[in-house]
Amino acid sequence: MIIENKFRSLYEDYKSKIESRWKSEKFKWEIIKQFQDNWDVNDKQFSSMLNKSIADVSLINSNKHYARTQIIQMAEIEPETVRQMFIDLFDENKNLESRINNFFDESNKFRDRHNELEWATMYQDRPTISIYLWLRYPDKYVIYKARKAKKVSELITDGHLKARGSEETYQKNTENYLWIASYMKNDNEFVNQTKKLLDDNCYPDKEMLTWAIDFGYYISKSSINIESSEQPKGITYWVISADPENYDYKRALDEQKFINWSRKRNFKNFFEDDIIYIYDSGSHRIESKCVVIQEHVDKNEWNKDQKFWKKEQEYDNDPFKIKELYRFNEENLNLNNLKKFGFTAPYVGTKIRKELVDYIESFIKTPAFGEIIKERPAEYNDEDFLKDVFLSRKDLNKLKETLRIKKNLILKGAPGVGKTFAAKRLAYCYMGYEDKSRVEIIQFHQNYSYEDFIIGYKPNGNGFTLIPGVFYNFCKKAEGDTKPYFFIIDEINRGNTSKIFGELLMAIENKYRGEKVKLAYNNIEFSVPSNVYIIGMMNTADRSIAMIDYALRRRFSFFDMKPAFDHELFIEYVKSRKSSKLKELISIIKKLNDEEISKDPSLGDGFCIGHSYFCNLEDNVTNERLRQIIDLDIIPTLEEYWFDNKETFKKWKEEIESVVPE
Repeated sequence: MIIENKFRSLYEDYKSKIESRWKSEKFKWEIIKQFQDNWDVNDKQFSSMLNKSIADVSLINSNKHYARTQIIQMAEIEPETVRQMFIDLFDENKNLESRINNFFDESNKFRDRHNELEWATMYQDRPTISIYLWLRYPDKYVIYKARKAKKVSELITDGHLKARGSEETYQKNTENYLWIASYMKNDNEFVNQTKKLLDDNCYPDKEMLTWAIDFGYYISKSSINIESSEQPKGITYWVISADPENYDYKRALDEQKFINWSRKRNFKNFFEDDIIYIYDSGSHRIESKCVVIQEHVDKNEWNKDQKFWKKEQEYDNDPFKIKELYRFNEENLNLNNLKKFGFTAPYVGTKIRKELVDYIESFIKTPAFGEIIKERPAEYNDEDFLKDVFLSRKDLNKLKETLRIKKNLILKGAPGVGKTFAAKRLAYCYMGYEDKSRVEIIQFHQNYSYEDFIIGYKPNGNGFTLIPGVFYNFCKKAEGDTKPYFFIIDEINRGNTSKIFGELLMAIENKYRGEKVKLAYNNIEFSVPSNVYIIGMMNTADRSIAMIDYALRRRFSFFDMKPAFDHELFIEYVKSRKSSKLKELISIIKKLNDEEISKDPSLGDGFCIGHSYFCNLEDNVTNERLRQIIDLDIIPTLEEYWFDNKETFKKWKEEIESVVPE
């Protein structure tokens, strides 16, 4: 089964590399088109037709040069035999495995008949046959290579394929790619991106299956570090040697350039949040403390002016990005003093022990750039969400799928149904980690403006300065990262949403993600990254505010949050509080919701009393605590509901208060 948290991280990275890789990968779509344009199994000159149809198949893999040469030679010697082999292989009325085995068996029989060819190896194997099937039916079949299939399975699923080919392995590999293709088809941004790349010489690939195959090739060859249990727990500390003759590391840190060393090992083990001490081998001392903020970037993606070394050098590795936390001035951090901890100057990078870390850290008074992340974010999965939030698995899957397709979601409901609590945990669940650094929470209000949200002029001592807003800064923070980021807006309908979002009403829409729009100030170009997800919370019981702007409504999907008094986990929670009064009070609140509030024409379901008023109570909840909830939360709410109906208010006030008399 595909694990979406693992898949999404790799998928977003793949999307960001599409255009830079296109020149070298375009041939896949071109050779399908070549085959489709030339293939005619009834052609009288069969071997010539076959030669034209698979002329560039060897581009897929250099080994396929031998397979191609071999099948052409077979067709020249026994054209009718090979013609029939392909007729049988492409016969969709027959069992797939029997077709593959038949093609393989007939190839070996041919070799046995022609000993004069002295073929030590028959290259018409399962991987080669899978290419023929893919060329003929590119919307149904995929290229198969056992090791590559195993690697892809390890990276994105919860199981592992066998390294050697088999019917089961081949079928599972195909299922993985069909799932990926389906995911891609639902990503409008990606579909539009690929349409711009495919020209008339390419197969149109409307089912996205060859894009899925290309994704598999990319991740199986890449050294991307994905968020998974393979990452070590906690922070790893490193010392990296930087010869000032080669590396202008100080300028790199000042200008936030991507960092690149001539690395052959160790650096593939870097993960986000690892701490790096830069050792200046010219002065023989540790100069800076940094934190890894981006693990790897394809070397084709960065410009020449991003290089920070002085000598013109080309390395075969990808750069990563670090942020300086502290620059040392202490002379005691020199090689002589470090040697007592067993440290010698590193050749490239060295993992260091706690004793040396403590020694270096003892010289730090106040970090120059704020607090350092002390621990990796805890993992957070579907099961964690379902333990924390009173929603069903079906609802959770619906929410995750909506976020994936729409990217914008609003949780709506009355106060006390847990909208804010659920929004944060939905973000953690989608990310797979309880990573607060990738979650921003704000609240709209009637004075909130475009200038606060996007960008605007703010007064300073001498006039006005153009200052980016909170959403602008959040998008810039997410830019260039492959992981999902969540922007949560409480009380989204309390602000003037069309005024606050401005021209971003279009830019937040999924199909326009990544496309530049001009902002109202200075014609600044800006786009909302595809890895930014927006969750709004909407209070349906506030009479003082209007419903959400219709233009914004179209960009969001809506999910009703309802009281969860009947959820099995909430029922278990109430039992564990060991209070008969609590059970009685909740029973009355349920009756109030069902018999009065939901049926009141001026109120309705959106005004029902929520369950969160009764959450987080101590194990043996006291009557005094219950009375506080009644007097300070429930009764004031009902008084607001029925300000013009004193009789109804009095009836329910007396019934609720009777549970815990004063």
